[in-house]
Amino acid sequence: MSTFNSAQEAGGIAVGINGTISGFNADVEARLANVLMEVGRWVEREAGALMGHIKMAVTSDSSTVTMNLTDLREGVMFHGRVRPCRHSDFSFMAAVLDVEEERLRHTILHALEDSGVNMVLEGGVKPHHHHDHDCGCGHDHHHHDHHGEGCGCGHDHHHEHHHHDHDCGCGHDHHHHDHDCGCGHKH
Repeated sequence: MSTFNSAQEAGGIAVGINGTISGFNADVEARLANVLMEVGRWVEREAGALMGHIKMAVTSDSSTVTMNLTDLREGVMFHGRVRPCRHSDFSFMAAVLDVEEERLRHTILHALEDSGVNMVLEGGVKPHHHHDHDCGCGHDHHHHDHHGEGCGCGHDHHHEHHHHDHDCGCGHDHHHHDHDCGCGHKH
């Protein structure tokens, strides 16, 4: 009898990340679905196909929404609903074949960072782009910006574009001033 499970025999790995989200709403849900798609596209580029699944669960009070991605052509499937809320917990998991675990973890963290969602990862880490490690693309992302041309590593390192045209519902206009209105959303 084998001591390995079938995923290990097939070269499968699983990476999980947990944390909390501030200000969950429909915009945040769409951004999180995009995170799943970003990771799925990366896995497909690396492995030649998305073999496995990528999923996320967001929970607040007694409600949960799960987002599942098993096929890039079908997109993210949603089950359940979480109403807009100040704080929610999340779990992200990718179980896939034919990619390196550390590179997958790094890709997930970059996708979460680039999402613009106000979150704190388990252990109290708030995602931001001032890493103390090299992402491996050969460019220094700490001291300059590529002014939209991109460095070719596949990551967006310019974050001055998180100005949205949606109404967060707090009654303030966030398009013309940068103060914190206290509604819990990052504008």
